[in-house]
Amino acid sequence: MGGTEPGKGEGSNPPLLGTESPGGSRRKRGLTLGRVIRLKKRLTDEAIISGLIEAGSIKAAADRLGYNVKTLYERMKKPGFKELYAQAKAELLKTATAKLQGNLAGAIDTLAAIMRDEETAKQTRANCAVAILQYAAKFTETTDIIERLEALEDARGIDGEAM
Repeated sequence: MGGTEPGKGEGSNPPLLGTESPGGSRRKRGLTLGRVIRLKKRLTDEAIISGLIEAGSIKAAADRLGYNVKTLYERMKKPGFKELYAQAKAELLKTATAKLQGNLAGAIDTLAAIMRDEETAKQTRANCAVAILQYAAKFTETTDIIERLEALEDARGIDGEAM
Protein backbone atom coordinates (compact mmCIF):
# COMPACT_ATOMS: atom_id res chain seq x y z
CA MET A 1 0.00 0.00 0.00
CA GLY A 2 2.25 2.77 -1.20
CA GLY A 3 5.02 1.77 1.24
CA THR A 4 3.19 2.79 4.42
CA GLU A 5 1.88 0.46 7.04
CA PRO A 6 -1.76 0.69 8.12
CA GLY A 7 -2.07 3.27 10.88
CA LYS A 8 1.30 4.83 9.99
CA GLY A 9 2.19 7.71 7.75
CA GLU A 10 0.19 10.95 7.91
CA GLY A 11 -0.22 11.18 11.66
CA SER A 12 -2.28 8.47 13.25
CA ASN A 13 -5.43 9.24 11.27
CA PRO A 14 -6.74 6.19 9.41
CA PRO A 15 -7.85 6.68 5.83
CA LEU A 16 -11.51 7.22 5.17
CA LEU A 17 -13.51 4.41 3.73
CA GLY A 18 -14.21 4.92 0.06
CA THR A 19 -11.03 6.90 -0.61
CA GLU A 20 -9.24 4.11 -2.39
CA SER A 21 -7.67 4.99 -5.72
CA PRO A 22 -8.24 2.75 -8.77
CA GLY A 23 -4.99 0.95 -7.88
CA GLY A 24 -6.36 0.05 -4.45
CA SER A 25 -4.13 2.33 -2.35
CA ARG A 26 -5.92 4.50 0.16
CA ARG A 27 -2.89 6.67 0.88
CA LYS A 28 -2.27 8.15 -2.58
CA ARG A 29 -4.58 11.09 -1.97
CA GLY A 30 -3.72 11.22 1.73
CA LEU A 31 -7.32 11.72 2.81
CA THR A 32 -7.98 11.16 6.48
CA LEU A 33 -11.00 12.00 8.57
CA GLY A 34 -9.24 15.00 10.09
CA ARG A 35 -7.96 16.27 6.74
CA VAL A 36 -11.35 16.04 5.05
CA ILE A 37 -12.96 17.96 7.89
CA ARG A 38 -10.26 20.64 7.77
CA LEU A 39 -10.66 20.87 3.99
CA LYS A 40 -14.37 21.47 4.48
CA LYS A 41 -13.42 24.00 7.22
CA ARG A 42 -16.43 22.80 9.17
CA LEU A 43 -16.52 20.42 12.06
CA THR A 44 -19.94 18.77 12.22
CA ASP A 45 -21.56 17.16 15.23
CA GLU A 46 -21.71 13.93 13.23
CA ALA A 47 -17.94 14.04 12.66
CA ILE A 48 -17.29 14.60 16.36
CA ILE A 49 -19.65 11.75 17.30
CA SER A 50 -18.03 9.45 14.76
CA GLY A 51 -14.60 10.39 16.08
CA LEU A 52 -15.64 9.80 19.69
CA ILE A 53 -17.14 6.41 18.94
CA GLU A 54 -14.20 5.26 16.81
CA ALA A 55 -11.42 6.68 18.99
CA GLY A 56 -12.92 5.97 22.41
CA SER A 57 -11.77 9.19 24.11
CA ILE A 58 -12.08 12.92 23.57
CA LYS A 59 -8.31 13.39 23.23
CA ALA A 60 -7.97 10.57 20.70
CA ALA A 61 -10.99 11.88 18.79
CA ALA A 62 -9.53 15.40 18.74
CA ASP A 63 -6.21 14.05 17.44
CA ARG A 64 -7.97 11.96 14.81
CA LEU A 65 -10.13 14.89 13.69
CA GLY A 66 -7.23 17.34 13.67
CA TYR A 67 -8.75 19.70 16.26
CA ASN A 68 -7.78 20.49 19.82
CA VAL A 69 -9.60 19.00 22.80
CA LYS A 70 -11.01 22.37 23.86
CA THR A 71 -12.79 22.73 20.51
CA LEU A 72 -14.45 19.35 20.95
CA TYR A 73 -15.51 20.13 24.53
CA GLU A 74 -17.05 23.43 23.40
CA ARG A 75 -18.97 21.75 20.59
CA MET A 76 -20.11 18.96 22.90
CA LYS A 77 -21.78 21.59 25.12
CA LYS A 78 -24.02 22.69 22.25
CA PRO A 79 -27.74 22.09 22.74
CA GLY A 80 -28.80 18.80 21.25
CA PHE A 81 -25.31 17.29 21.04
CA LYS A 82 -25.80 14.93 23.98
CA GLU A 83 -29.03 13.66 22.44
CA LEU A 84 -27.35 13.06 19.05
CA TYR A 85 -24.45 11.29 20.77
CA ALA A 86 -26.81 9.12 22.84
CA GLN A 87 -28.76 8.21 19.68
CA ALA A 88 -25.55 7.25 17.86
CA LYS A 89 -24.39 5.09 20.76
CA ALA A 90 -27.83 3.47 21.02
CA GLU A 91 -27.77 2.66 17.30
CA LEU A 92 -24.28 1.18 17.64
CA LEU A 93 -25.48 -0.94 20.55
CA LYS A 94 -28.50 -2.15 18.54
CA THR A 95 -26.23 -3.14 15.66
CA ALA A 96 -23.80 -4.96 17.95
CA THR A 97 -26.68 -6.72 19.72
CA ALA A 98 -28.13 -7.86 16.39
CA LYS A 99 -24.73 -9.27 15.36
CA LEU A 100 -24.40 -11.13 18.66
CA GLN A 101 -27.92 -12.49 18.37
CA GLY A 102 -27.16 -13.66 14.84
CA ASN A 103 -24.37 -15.82 16.22
CA LEU A 104 -26.25 -17.32 19.17
CA ALA A 105 -27.31 -20.53 17.42
CA GLY A 106 -23.76 -21.17 16.18
CA ALA A 107 -22.29 -20.53 19.62
CA ILE A 108 -24.79 -22.88 21.24
CA ASP A 109 -24.10 -25.53 18.60
CA THR A 110 -20.35 -25.19 19.20
CA LEU A 111 -20.70 -25.55 22.97
CA ALA A 112 -23.05 -28.51 22.54
CA ALA A 113 -20.68 -30.23 20.08
CA ILE A 114 -17.75 -29.82 22.47
CA MET A 115 -19.89 -31.02 25.38
CA ARG A 116 -20.85 -34.20 23.47
CA ASP A 117 -17.37 -34.93 22.11
CA GLU A 118 -16.08 -37.80 24.24
CA GLU A 119 -12.50 -37.15 23.08
CA THR A 120 -12.57 -33.69 24.66
CA ALA A 121 -11.26 -33.34 28.23
CA LYS A 122 -13.94 -33.96 30.86
CA GLN A 123 -13.43 -30.56 32.49
CA THR A 124 -13.87 -28.79 29.15
CA ARG A 125 -17.06 -30.76 28.47
CA ALA A 126 -18.32 -29.91 31.95
CA ASN A 127 -17.52 -26.21 31.42
CA CYS A 128 -19.54 -26.25 28.19
CA ALA A 129 -22.47 -27.91 29.94
CA VAL A 130 -22.37 -25.34 32.76
CA ALA A 131 -22.22 -22.48 30.24
CA ILE A 132 -25.22 -23.86 28.36
CA LEU A 133 -27.21 -24.27 31.59
CA GLN A 134 -26.31 -20.80 32.89
CA TYR A 135 -27.15 -19.00 29.66
CA ALA A 136 -30.34 -21.02 29.15
CA ALA A 137 -31.50 -19.99 32.62
CA LYS A 138 -30.57 -16.34 32.02
CA PHE A 139 -32.24 -16.21 28.59
CA THR A 140 -35.35 -17.93 29.96
CA GLU A 141 -35.56 -15.48 32.85
CA THR A 142 -35.08 -12.50 30.53
CA THR A 143 -37.70 -13.79 28.09
CA ASP A 144 -40.16 -14.34 30.95
CA ILE A 145 -39.57 -10.80 32.26
CA ILE A 146 -40.09 -9.30 28.81
CA GLU A 147 -43.32 -11.25 28.32
CA ARG A 148 -44.61 -10.12 31.72
CA LEU A 149 -43.63 -6.50 31.01
CA GLU A 150 -45.38 -6.59 27.63
CA ALA A 151 -48.51 -8.02 29.28
CA LEU A 152 -48.47 -5.19 31.85
CA GLU A 153 -47.99 -2.61 29.10
CA ASP A 154 -50.89 -4.11 27.14
CA ALA A 155 -53.07 -4.03 30.23
CA ARG A 156 -52.26 -0.35 30.80
CA GLY A 157 -52.51 0.52 27.10
CA ILE A 158 -48.83 1.52 26.81
CA ASP A 159 -47.23 1.29 23.36
CA GLY A 160 -43.84 -0.38 23.93
CA GLU A 161 -42.57 0.88 20.55
CA ALA A 162 -42.88 4.52 21.60
CA MET A 163 -40.52 4.06 24.54
